[in-house]
Amino acid sequence: MLALLLLSGTLLGPCDPAVSPTLRVVCPYLEALTRLDHDAMAALWAPDVVIIDRDGEVRPVQPAFARDMRAYERAAGTQWGYTIDSVHGDSAFATLTESNEFYDLVGVGPRTQREIFVASGGRIRSMRGLTMEHPGGDFDSVYTAFKRWVIDTARVRDSVLVGDGVLRFTAESAEPMRRWLKAWRGRGKS
Repeated sequence: MLALLLLSGTLLGPCDPAVSPTLRVVCPYLEALTRLDHDAMAALWAPDVVIIDRDGEVRPVQPAFARDMRAYERAAGTQWGYTIDSVHGDSAFATLTESNEFYDLVGVGPRTQREIFVASGGRIRSMRGLTMEHPGGDFDSVYTAFKRWVIDTARVRDSVLVGDGVLRFTAESAEPMRRWLKAWRGRGKS
């Protein structure tokens, strides 16, 4: 088969066509992510799909939060990319890249993250974050500082942007978020 592909002058990538049951789920899922298509992504989740963060904390996917995040990403000009690094049984190891104005305005630049997607029965069962890097520094500490500043600033009374002590990421919060990010970046520069 490889000889036939080499003779034809075409070397197929891991998703063209998906050559394993795992990739037949993970590749369409990641393609939907690049389109910010929540419905197509959600259609590939198992009913009990979970996210496992870098610290090992397991939590169920929250569909409403995920839908809002895709809407925010559209409003923030998010661009996703991915590569499949390897596949081992029901696990696909992938590197994802994400760039948007939020990361730029908060000052850390684009994100590169490595994840494991576990799929069986035609659905994604779990998504585990392995690493997360930004060229401009540690995102978690910078984001925490920004979030505290926004929430603690007496002028913030915008329920579209802040609710229950957290920042909201929705299509509606994109413009207020942009304004606050610019103010935060410009603080002390007068």
